[in-house]
Amino acid sequence: MTKMNRTTWLLTGGNGFVGSNLKNKLQNLFPNIDILSPSSKELDLRDFNETLKFLEKSKVEVVIHLAANMAGIGELTERPLKYFEDNVLINFNIIRTCLMTKVNKFLTLGSTCGFSRSTPIPMKEEHFWCGKPENTYGTAKLLLLEHLMSQSKMEWLYLVPANIYGEGDHFDELRSHVIPATILKFENAKSEKKSYINVWGDGSQVRDFIYIDDLTSIICEFLKLNKWEERIVNVSTGKGTSIKEIVFHIRKYMELEDIKINWLLDKPTGLPIKVIDNGKLSNIIKNYKFITIEEGLKSTIEWFNNKQNM
Repeated sequence: MTKMNRTTWLLTGGNGFVGSNLKNKLQNLFPNIDILSPSSKELDLRDFNETLKFLEKSKVEVVIHLAANMAGIGELTERPLKYFEDNVLINFNIIRTCLMTKVNKFLTLGSTCGFSRSTPIPMKEEHFWCGKPENTYGTAKLLLLEHLMSQSKMEWLYLVPANIYGEGDHFDELRSHVIPATILKFENAKSEKKSYINVWGDGSQVRDFIYIDDLTSIICEFLKLNKWEERIVNVSTGKGTSIKEIVFHIRKYMELEDIKINWLLDKPTGLPIKVIDNGKLSNIIKNYKFITIEEGLKSTIEWFNNKQNM
């Protein structure tokens, strides 16, 4: 294929957790496509004019929009307005400039935070409009969906993943989600010779987790399709795991079973149960075999330990 016949895709958030894992797969699966993945310093999506200029110059045909300013429940609770403003601005600018430059296809990730606290379990795609989103990050993601639904010029797909974990995740007690935060807490307790770690809640909360390799593989399967018949699709195993199970698995696989768990009952924990329905996904991608939570945690901890020893 000559350079003139090559198409150009833009991957936003390509240096983030999902983006960095997806980038390698895209380059292997789509060798005849030029995949642009500028850092936030190279392309500030909060700047409308800068974003428009980049898209006009690059002649992008497909956009995979993963860029977001996100954090764990503690940080989202402490600074809700910051995350709302940044994400609304990023999402508004990228969609508007895509429409102005005639981008053909647009794939993005939503969030289960867009579901309300009263949503029936398991959460289905049509439940997004059952009430107020769980937090401001979810509101920003739902506004992104509303913006996509309000236009008809560009084909789009809005994938809603369960809680993502795995290699390349952010290991920061303040900004991380439960799995990387817990791994880091155990590691710090070991290095500081502490006898316990603190975990928010009582451990009874149930969440739906998806391993990063499963998510990126499924994204690639959708990108292989000529046409997206569905617009909103949950991406999950459809199975719930309690936080207590997650914490105990991590402690076991890190071989730190002498360390005790101090459950902080006064801290925010989110919904008691959050499991999303994967029926629509199963009808599109048949017989997909998900990595089990045990296998995924072992691989994540192995990656984390190797990184610590580098």
